[in-house]
Amino acid sequence: MAAAVGRLPPLLLLFLLALLLVDDAAAASSVTYDNRSLIIDDRRRLLISTSIHYPRSVPAMWPKLVAEAKDGGADCIETYVFWNGHETAPGQYYFEDRFDLVQFARVVKDAGLYLMLRIGPFVAAEWNFGGLPVWLHYIPGTVFRTNNEPFKIENEYGGDEQAYGAGGKAYAMWAASMALAQNTGVPWTMCQQSDAPDPVADVYTDHSGGCAAFLANIDSENDKVVTFRNIQYDLPAWSVSILPDCKNVVFNTAKVRSQTLMMDMVPETLQASQPDPWSIFTETIGIWDKKDFVQNGFVDHINTTKDSTDYLWYTTSFDVNISYPASGNHPVLNIDSKGHGVHAFLNNMLIGSAYGNGSESSFSVHMPINLKAGKNDIALLSMTVGLHIIHF
Repeated sequence: MAAAVGRLPPLLLLFLLALLLVDDAAAASSVTYDNRSLIIDDRRRLLISTSIHYPRSVPAMWPKLVAEAKDGGADCIETYVFWNGHETAPGQYYFEDRFDLVQFARVVKDAGLYLMLRIGPFVAAEWNFGGLPVWLHYIPGTVFRTNNEPFKIENEYGGDEQAYGAGGKAYAMWAASMALAQNTGVPWTMCQQSDAPDPVADVYTDHSGGCAAFLANIDSENDKVVTFRNIQYDLPAWSVSILPDCKNVVFNTAKVRSQTLMMDMVPETLQASQPDPWSIFTETIGIWDKKDFVQNGFVDHINTTKDSTDYLWYTTSFDVNISYPASGNHPVLNIDSKGHGVHAFLNNMLIGSAYGNGSESSFSVHMPINLKAGKNDIALLSMTVGLHIIHF
């Protein structure tokens, strides 16, 4: 949650303050764990958590969302901490409006629930650039998600550690040691980390020899019947059943105690309202204000905008000799892009668009164009739709 090790502790401690605040609100004086379970105030607990990512909604919605989660059987709220929303520029922090993490923690506290903070900083939740600030990319020597001095602290790393070799292993151990050194008084979890060092818990591994089972149906449309230890279990579509003793189902994610959304179709007499008048704004194509800079050749979109905008205009002008033939073979505008999309304009007219897809953002397009004698203007509107979250 900071670009350099030297700036890490203050921000880290700020996030942990919210965690401890909620822990106090839930009247827990002791939170530990062993190979079987979490232990809260000397009582074994199986927490049923649900994800509510605070920046995805406005603060006025938080109490209702948390209340609905509680009505559905949850006793714990889980959320990431979104670094790129909290440190928009190096040393410039933001904890207001949708990013008021402390206020969100208070809402969870008032509902009598626990809060599980995933401080990351990596966010695997379809969040731009994996929750990392784009400005990290421009710190000299930065290599993301490995044993690299400018960048250290991690989340959901187990699946990627092997790709980094010895540096990945050393990095994971450093992250665990740093977290434990904060002495927060609550357990730490390294998600998907099978080699998590003691006393950091691995949420998937039980070394006690005891049995707890999670039965999953990953079919999003069809219910399934599975046999586990000679007993059949019904699993609704896209759900997980929890068997703390490998025998009895205590919870299934598709079955909740109360329904929070009900639809009832009733007849209604409606009167047409007077529609507000439509207004139309025609945006000028290309650069219509002072140019940011002039350069021969193309510049990289992200390196230029620093992700401050999804759009970047490229414009150029050239003259065509009056003897240019109006018929015959036409020139072709070739565009090769690493993503994500582009609109092409010739003399203020849209001549084509192109874009990549979810698996391959790069694309190439070839557009025949009709030039005119005299001055011709080409404008390209480059567009991004979010930055990749896994591999940097």
